[in-house]
Amino acid sequence: MTAPVTDTQHTTAPDRAAATTWGSAPSNTGDAPHTSAHRTDQELLAEHIAGDPLALHTLLARHEVRMHWAERAAGVPESELADVHQEAVLKIHRRAATFRNRSSVVTWMVTIAHRTALNFVTAQHRRGHRHREDISDCERDLPSSHATPNQELSVDLHNALASIPVLFRQTVVLRGMLGYSISEISAMLDVAPGTVKSRYSRGRRLLQDHLVLADYADHP
Repeated sequence: MTAPVTDTQHTTAPDRAAATTWGSAPSNTGDAPHTSAHRTDQELLAEHIAGDPLALHTLLARHEVRMHWAERAAGVPESELADVHQEAVLKIHRRAATFRNRSSVVTWMVTIAHRTALNFVTAQHRRGHRHREDISDCERDLPSSHATPNQELSVDLHNALASIPVLFRQTVVLRGMLGYSISEISAMLDVAPGTVKSRYSRGRRLLQDHLVLADYADHP
């Protein structure tokens, strides 16, 4: 089990103000947004560290879908997703200067988002709350390359993902839907590559079994 990643810093008023700015559409200031959109992730992160007010907004907008998938995969209910995502954004801001190119920027961001989500779920469980794992709105954020043309299959996929234990769902989403490598997922979850492979294989079987049963129920 991944140990919760603690963050000893607390949200400050400047942090909250900055986060609100990042979450808003950039103002019309000439061609700056267009220029930022063509920067690499590494360039945008460096520009954010240097004080560019639009760089982090562009970076977050570029990878928001992946971050949301990682947060949902950890078991965060939809009603809590916005708050958990905001905390992940603040951590990315605070830790930007610590990025050391050991992975891609997006992998680093998704790792922070996923571990922030795991921390939230763990804390809720410790307080005795058992949230129903709600991913009913996941499909609206699927990248177009993974979009399902059949709406009925989409509903079945949602139900199947919701039925899989979090440990297996994490690897199915990160590997099968977001396309991360075994080694990247191993680093994200802090588990051995062999464990990732085992969980992914088991998760795929559980997903397939649920979809087969759903199809049989509709067409006995």
